[in-house]
Amino acid sequence: MHRKGIYIIKKIGLSVMLVTLLTTVCFANDTIEPKIIMEQSNMVKGERTESNDKQIFTSTQVVEIALKNSKDVKGKEKDLDRASEVYEDTQIVLGTYIPSLIQAKKACEINQEWAEKNLATTKESIEDLVINSINNINILKLKMNVNDLKITNSKKELEMMKLKKDLGLESQYNYDNFKKEHEDLMKEHEKLKIDMKNSYVVLEEMFGLENIKQYDVQNKIAYNLLQEIDIDTLIRKELASNPNIWYLEKNVELKELAVKLHEYNKAGDSYAVKEIDVTKAEIDLDQAKTNLEYSMRVAYNQIKKIEEQHEQLQLKLQKLQNSLKTAKVNYDAGLIIELDVKKIEAGVKELEASIKELEMNHEKQVKYLHKPYLQQK
Repeated sequence: MHRKGIYIIKKIGLSVMLVTLLTTVCFANDTIEPKIIMEQSNMVKGERTESNDKQIFTSTQVVEIALKNSKDVKGKEKDLDRASEVYEDTQIVLGTYIPSLIQAKKACEINQEWAEKNLATTKESIEDLVINSINNINILKLKMNVNDLKITNSKKELEMMKLKKDLGLESQYNYDNFKKEHEDLMKEHEKLKIDMKNSYVVLEEMFGLENIKQYDVQNKIAYNLLQEIDIDTLIRKELASNPNIWYLEKNVELKELAVKLHEYNKAGDSYAVKEIDVTKAEIDLDQAKTNLEYSMRVAYNQIKKIEEQHEQLQLKLQKLQNSLKTAKVNYDAGLIIELDVKKIEAGVKELEASIKELEMNHEKQVKYLHKPYLQQK
């Protein structure tokens, strides 16, 4: 009812002056210009925009800094150095046959190669964490911009409702309900601020710098539909190359070697215990393969679901953009008030933010489909 307040006022015979006063009060401060920083192709280190004094970093630059400052990477590098030293120190003299030394040498070889793989996947995991954090911050920026627009519109509508309530044109019940909705928007704003602060904490730790909020960290998202693939073939390829599966397979080999050399190395565990160790290692390997296959199928299905949702939201966005064009024409013709247009504009921005969030999630799920070990780090 309140959306057609002007016509109600006319209907009861109030002057046009009161109508003009009502709309003027509600739109005198209509100056919001939401700034959304998501994608720029001409970003270089240290670049500053005319309208923004913040220094701009691309996601690639942030990842480089994060890797350079990461204590986890430094630790994995030391693990590799140690594994290499131990492997070199473990020597088998020609002409000698010491089963325990043969096992130790094999274990050292596996540990050295695993240290190399672990270092590589740790770097990829850090990159994944940084990119996800950047994307999360950018989505929160979009949501905060949308929230600001909705708060501005809600405040104006609340002022109009109060004027109409005071004139007896609106019920106290409707006014109180709308006031509660406005307060909920304010609470959502505070929650978004907290979420933003927590997201920056992750990047601050990765950066090794303080006050990372002083920088604009940007990541370009290129949304492309997943190419038609045979998921079974993809799973087989991943089983053959996955670093975690590789490690479990090597563990089985090591346990089997202990059984083969038992006759010449009866110290330590009994033959039966060593056979049990082999069986247990094989079970762990089979379970890991099952889990990997399951996670890849889930990721694949999730990607397809996201693509369907993306298509649906694009259609909704197109309809809403058409509604916005119609609303602007109606506003120019004096058929609706400016608030009606502003509310549709906020709806367009909200849908665009939802689409961008879907695209970011799509990119992440595609990455996990091809590199499922990132979810296991």
